[in-house]
Amino acid sequence: MSYTQPTLLKRKKMRPTWHLHKAQTIGYIRALHEGVDATNCTAHIVTLFPEQASPKHTYSGEVTIFHLEGQVEFKFDTGSFELERYDMLFIPANTPYEYFNIGQGPAALLSIVGKYQEWPAKGTYLD
Repeated sequence: MSYTQPTLLKRKKMRPTWHLHKAQTIGYIRALHEGVDATNCTAHIVTLFPEQASPKHTYSGEVTIFHLEGQVEFKFDTGSFELERYDMLFIPANTPYEYFNIGQGPAALLSIVGKYQEWPAKGTYLD
């Protein structure tokens, strides 16, 4: 949702949607909660169930991940990072990545995609 004035989104009122690529396919079950689409960034909470992952993808914008809960591993062509609660991960624009819930319970991430060269940033799935 796009906002033009200061706005508070209460987590208890956010409802997950299942429109992410392959979101209801076994192995890729994950949800995107209502977030903010601003002038130069978007911010959303992503929920990932145990043993689920994202397809490999990129964004034309810079991505910052703030890890909220659970155990998540991000994989890149150059290596991987296992995030702990409250870790932040910066992903440069056009960098292919995928992430996996490697824990026993649900995981949640705050995903912020910022403007790099074009806006809005375009996401591209690679599989």
